[in-house]
Amino acid sequence: MAHEIAADWLINHRSRESFRYAHEIRRHMGALDPVLIWCKSELSPDWRWQMAAMPTDHDPGRYIFYFDHERDYLAFMMRWGWLDQKIKP
Repeated sequence: MAHEIAADWLINHRSRESFRYAHEIRRHMGALDPVLIWCKSELSPDWRWQMAAMPTDHDPGRYIFYFDHERDYLAFMMRWGWLDQKIKP
């Protein structure tokens, strides 16, 4: 059993440099769950995320999402990425 878990971790572990696309979003405590649920149901299995900074009472957390496929990256950007972009006049 432990051997199977270790093998699964090795297969699923990838360095961030191995992905073609990445995008950082900011979310307050508890607001990441809808993003993860959407990603699991809408994207191909080749995406990952990491916490870059924990959320606090005053500041949102920073999360970086990684993608292999342009389709997944663009879908993510259309659904979640634009929320974090500053609009220029």
